[in-house]
Amino acid sequence: MQTTTGALIAIEYDDEVFTIEPDACLKVIRTWTVIDWCQYDPSRNILTGRWEYQQVIKVRDNDDPVVDCSMSDCEPATKDPLTGICWGHINLTATATDHCTPEDWLFWEYKIDLYNDGKGSHSGYDLKVGSLTHKQFDNGETPRFNHNPYADNQGNPFNASGVYPIGVHRISWYVEDGCGNIGVCEKLFEIKDCKAPTPYCLSGIVTTVMPSTGCITIWAKDFDHGSYDNCTPPANLKIYFEGGSDSLLICCSDFEAKRVNDELILPVKICVEDEEGNKDCCETTMIVQDPNNVCPDDGTLTGTITGELKTENNDVTKPVKVELYNSSGLMMLERIGSPFTFSSLNLASNYTVRPTKVEEPANGVSTADIVKIQKHILGQDVITSPYKLIAADVSNNGKITASDISEIRKLILGVTSKFASVESWTFVPKSYVFADPTQPWGAPRTATEVFGNAKEEKVCDFVAIKMGDLNGNARASNVMSGSVRTSGKLRMEIDEQEMVAGEVYKVNFKSNDFRNISGYQFTLKFDSEMLNFEGESGVLGTTESNFGTNRVNEGILTTAGTAVQEQAMAVKKHYSQ
Repeated sequence: MQTTTGALIAIEYDDEVFTIEPDACLKVIRTWTVIDWCQYDPSRNILTGRWEYQQVIKVRDNDDPVVDCSMSDCEPATKDPLTGICWGHINLTATATDHCTPEDWLFWEYKIDLYNDGKGSHSGYDLKVGSLTHKQFDNGETPRFNHNPYADNQGNPFNASGVYPIGVHRISWYVEDGCGNIGVCEKLFEIKDCKAPTPYCLSGIVTTVMPSTGCITIWAKDFDHGSYDNCTPPANLKIYFEGGSDSLLICCSDFEAKRVNDELILPVKICVEDEEGNKDCCETTMIVQDPNNVCPDDGTLTGTITGELKTENNDVTKPVKVELYNSSGLMMLERIGSPFTFSSLNLASNYTVRPTKVEEPANGVSTADIVKIQKHILGQDVITSPYKLIAADVSNNGKITASDISEIRKLILGVTSKFASVESWTFVPKSYVFADPTQPWGAPRTATEVFGNAKEEKVCDFVAIKMGDLNGNARASNVMSGSVRTSGKLRMEIDEQEMVAGEVYKVNFKSNDFRNISGYQFTLKFDSEMLNFEGESGVLGTTESNFGTNRVNEGILTTAGTAVQEQAMAVKKHYSQ
C-alpha cells in the first residue's frame, strides 16, 4: 500500500487459536504486523519502520452441536456355547456438526443402558466410552472411559458397533463443542434373533384309521426330524401345520373321492417357529391307510391305467420308472417295468403318467449316428421319422445343428459322461399325432388320462426314444450288452520306428480303404510311462474335438471322425517320451 506522503506500507497478521477457555468457546490471539518499506531496513535496525499489535478475539456460541445417530438392520444372532446366551452384531454410528467448532475438535462420548432398565453404574447406564476428539483419536490417544467390552473397538467413542446380548437397549451419544454446548442423540436399539429355524421333516409318515372312530389325529410334531434354531432350544420350538394348527383330524369322509388303493396320500406343510417369531416350513406327505376297511368303499375306485413302453422298432423298453401323478401334481404311485398297471383309481380324478429312464447315456450312440446327422444337415439323407428327429436334438434347442454333433462326439470320446441338456431316454405318448412331423419338438413327454363313467380302463402306451441313437441299435432292455457300431472293417497301418527319449515323433496312421468309409471310431492303447500324446493332424480336417484326451495319462486315447465327402485319410499323431 502506498500513501500520498510517499510511504510504502505492508500489513499482515498471524493467528494463534486456543480451544479451551473459561469464558469463551474459542479464543484467537491475532498478531498484526505493519511495515513501512520506506523506513524499514532490517540490516540496519529491525525496529525502525516496523510495528506489531496483538488483538484478542473471543468467540462465544450458544448453539448445541447437531448429532445424527443411526443403526443397521438385524443381523443373524449366534449362541455362546459356554453361557447359552444369544448375541447379535449391530452397527451403531453417529455424525455431528457445529457452527463454530471444527468437526475434528468436537468431543465425543456415548453411554449404553443394557436392557433399558436404568440400573447401570454410569448414572443409570451400564457402558461408557469417551470423551475424545477425532484429532486426539487419530493421534493415538485413548479416552478416559472405555468401558464397553461388547464393542468392536472399545477405545472408539464415535462407533459403538459390536456384539450385544439379545434384548432392547438404549444408547445416548454426547457431542460437546468448544463453547461447552452439548448435543445429544438417543435411540433404542434391539438385538434379536432374525434367522428362521431350519426345518427337517420326515417324509411319507404312514398311519391307519382307528377302527373305533373311523378317524385319526395327526400331530405336526410327529413329522419333525431334527429341526433346529440358532438360538431357541429344540424343546422350545413351535411345530405346527401351515395355518397354525398343531394337529389334523382325518376321518372316513376325507377318503371319499381321494383315496387310491385304500390309501389317502396328502401333501402337508410343516412349519417350525422360534421364540422370536421367525419361522420356516418344509413340505412332505402323509399316508393314511385303511387296511381293515373301516371306511366303506363307495364303489367309485375302479379305474385302471395300463400301458407299454416300446421303441419305434417295437422293442420293449425296461427297466423304466413310471410315475402316476394326481391333478394336484402329487405323485401317487410308482411302477418299474413295462408293461405297467395302475389300478383302483378314482373315476372322478385326472391322472398324469410320466415315464423316466436315465441309464447308460452312451448306449447305442456311435459315429454312425453322427454321420446320419451330417447327411441330414447337408440334405443328402433327410431324417423323416419325428422320433429320430427328437433323438438327434440332444442339445434340446428345437433344431438339428452342429451343436448336436458336438454333444454326441463328446459322449463317444468319453469327454462327457452324459448329455448336458437332455436325459438319456425320453418318451412320447403313442397316441400323440404330430401336426408337422418335420417339427416334432413340442411333443408331450407325459400323458394325462381323464376317466368317464362309461370307461373304467385307459391304455397309455409310449414310444421310447434313446437320445443320440439315429440308427436304432440301442439295447432297449439290456443296456449291458454292447451295440453293433460298424458295418465293416477299416484297416489302418503304421510304420515301425525306434524312438529316443526327449524327441517328438510323428506317427502316421494310413489306410487305403477309406474312400468308402463314412465314419470311424476307435480307442488306442499306449504305454503312458514311455509316451505322451502331443497333438493331431490329417487331411480329414480333424481337430481336438475329434479326440478324447481325458485319459491319455492312463495310456488311453479315443478318436472318432466322419468323412461324408469321399477322400483318403492319413491321421497323424505326435508322441514324445
